[in-house]
Amino acid sequence: MKKLFLITAIMSLMLMAVVFAASEGGDEAEVTAVETRAQIAGTTGSVDVVAGNITVANLESNRSTYRWAALIGNASGNILLGDDFSNILHTWTATAVVVYASEAASVTWGSLVAATDTNMPAYLTDADSDNYSLTFDTTGTGLSSGVTAIAALTPDTAFTYNSAGADTWETNALYDGSATVFAVDVSANGDSYAGDTVDYQLLVPEDGTSGNAVATTYNVWLELR
Repeated sequence: MKKLFLITAIMSLMLMAVVFAASEGGDEAEVTAVETRAQIAGTTGSVDVVAGNITVANLESNRSTYRWAALIGNASGNILLGDDFSNILHTWTATAVVVYASEAASVTWGSLVAATDTNMPAYLTDADSDNYSLTFDTTGTGLSSGVTAIAALTPDTAFTYNSAGADTWETNALYDGSATVFAVDVSANGDSYAGDTVDYQLLVPEDGTSGNAVATTYNVWLELR
């Protein structure tokens, strides 16, 4: 069975960040209500030819990418004052700011810099049309992070579309010295590629080349303010 390459997950990110233990980047998020939407189906055309005749056949084709997937969904959370026994003294309703995703289990937030193609795996640096350099082909405006070092970066950016096909969601490529991190600003009640009302839409690498059918696990963090 072919792998689902256009993997889009409807995710509700619910975060409870204890005030005295807050990190300086994103806090690990709980992921719920996951839905996978299948890849674009390929089509086969045919043409009749007759001996002694020349047939003009102009061809156009679309296929699914074997290098990228996407996460979309809602993002919300609270800031808490409490203890290790889950006793909560006070709760503040927080604003979700940035969604981060990485294959790494942890990120050194203070070491994040703008990623380059040299930080990417081999399947993203070949000559194909959907490689890293041809996907992250714009210098973005940066992220709205509360971490000064992250907010100051202007990383390579890939825009993804809203339902009108307009460049709307800005995925940023980051690197902490050992792991790549992909991040997008939260935009509450935004318009997804399919017309869903979502808070974020994030492009992430996923290796489906050479018939690879093994799914990739991403760890997801949500920065709150």
